[in-house]
Amino acid sequence: MVRAGRLGAIVLAGLTCGVPARASMVINIVSSGADALTGNALAVAQNAANAWASLFSNDITINVQMSFADLGSGVLGSASTAETTLSYSQVYGSLRAEAGQSGKGALANLPGNSTLLNTTLPSGYSVANTGGVPNLTLATADAKALGYSVGVASDGTIEMAKSYYSGWASGDTTGAFDYESVVIHEIGHVLGFISSEDTVDYDLQQNNPSAIFLTPLDLLRFSGGLPGDFMNTLRDLSPTTGAQVLSDGVVAYSVCTGAYYGSGCQASHWTDTSPAIGVMQYALPGGTVQGITSADIWAMEMIGYDLAVPEPGTVVFLATGLAVLAILRRRRSPRSV
Repeated sequence: MVRAGRLGAIVLAGLTCGVPARASMVINIVSSGADALTGNALAVAQNAANAWASLFSNDITINVQMSFADLGSGVLGSASTAETTLSYSQVYGSLRAEAGQSGKGALANLPGNSTLLNTTLPSGYSVANTGGVPNLTLATADAKALGYSVGVASDGTIEMAKSYYSGWASGDTTGAFDYESVVIHEIGHVLGFISSEDTVDYDLQQNNPSAIFLTPLDLLRFSGGLPGDFMNTLRDLSPTTGAQVLSDGVVAYSVCTGAYYGSGCQASHWTDTSPAIGVMQYALPGGTVQGITSADIWAMEMIGYDLAVPEPGTVVFLATGLAVLAILRRRRSPRSV
């Protein structure tokens, strides 16, 4: 969900990321039916998909179903991520195999089973496991990036609010909330920027504790700040413990901790900051454009996406600035101030 926030200036900074002329990764936007995206709306959505795909070299195809929908007052967009389950031993082996890539050294020091089984959770919760080996839930797109065959027709579904964006099909791009920024964000969730702390938070609200399937992104989630020991520090998925970060032991980025009992925004997002941490931040103000940043790319690399090797002189400039993204993992809506 995207919520509107304070209007902030956007700056095309000197932050760059190499993009090859021919990347292997493909993200297809598929739309059909009475509420299908057409014309400019479909073209811009595909541009948003290409912005992600051009960054990574995984030889995979990701399919995303998109349409317009009546999403209720204040909701700009909604994303649902197709997911699959793997054992931690499988994910552990696949991620460790990437530890030799630049910037991924921490993947050689992933936690053992016992550390994950002792993840910080509210009373009554546990980490789902089979015979002491944690079970993980992955976005099907992320499973593909890690080399697993996934038999699904669509890796996720994104709905864009008719009330805000239906005019885009005929070229009316005057809406207050940037369409392409919203689509880029929602595709990020389909790729795997998801946390099971949102499940913990929701179940707390329902008074229904359960066994939690961690996500690959949750392997990076810690309480407070930079962990002193990446391998052995307990991961934290409790909305009530306070500030949390995603970290590899070298860098740390602040994240939301839950809409109900946490920081007030879903845990599958960066915390609101100025300038914005990245496009996966929680809120987007009217009149603001937000692009993919180095933090967004880092998160995707750490869960299995391989950064494309740049060809000489080929770069893409990433938008940074005072953006405020109020975007929920599965729904996005504006917030007035």
